[in-house]
Amino acid sequence: MILALQNDVFRAMFFGHLGSEDRVTITDLHPDGVEGLLRYFYSGQLQVESVLQATCTRSAAVKYVVPELAARCVAYVEHNMEPDDVCPFLDYILTMGEDDVDGPAKAVLRNNGLFVLASKTFESCLHCTVNYILDNVHNVPEMSVLQAVHAWGRRQCLESGKVGGEPADLRSVVQPFFHKLRFLVLSVTEFIRGPKVWGMLNAEESLAILCNIIEEDSLPMPADFCRVRTPRV
Repeated sequence: MILALQNDVFRAMFFGHLGSEDRVTITDLHPDGVEGLLRYFYSGQLQVESVLQATCTRSAAVKYVVPELAARCVAYVEHNMEPDDVCPFLDYILTMGEDDVDGPAKAVLRNNGLFVLASKTFESCLHCTVNYILDNVHNVPEMSVLQAVHAWGRRQCLESGKVGGEPADLRSVVQPFFHKLRFLVLSVTEFIRGPKVWGMLNAEESLAILCNIIEEDSLPMPADFCRVRTPRV
């Protein structure tokens, strides 16, 4: 009854054309979002403990047309976003198609991108989140980017082995990112001690990249590899 009194959408659900149902089930929202919405209706306050909870609650507020709650959620996220929050936040908004609220994540990737790459949450994030971060991270050494993608790839291989069958091959896991990884920015030493021995490149690719690090266009670069030679600024 309290929900119906406070919100037109719930009123329609309980007393409109859905009112004849014995139970109204909400299946398209994260449980944290539903909980945050209910807490707001009962207390009039935003009661969340994390950026992810606030983001889920914002989704619920938008769906049930509670603009004042949605605004509070956005303000909370903008004020509290830390590097460890970026990957879970991006996992959620990219999966939900809510990437129009990605501003706080972009700000952290611009100002503290190195800490995002070093976060344990990066290793377990979704493929779409890695793609997003590679497109938006700034002011970080390319070696740090490659180390993070390598760690992410190894984690994916490990997880794939736990669900049955053979573990995924590292190269096949990280290959979709080759066109965004700036191998040519590395020094010879960085490349030889890093990507060359990590198992993500074949011998021909390693030779071509190494030759191009030493001298531009000394060998044709493999197809679908990044040719950018400038750092991420």
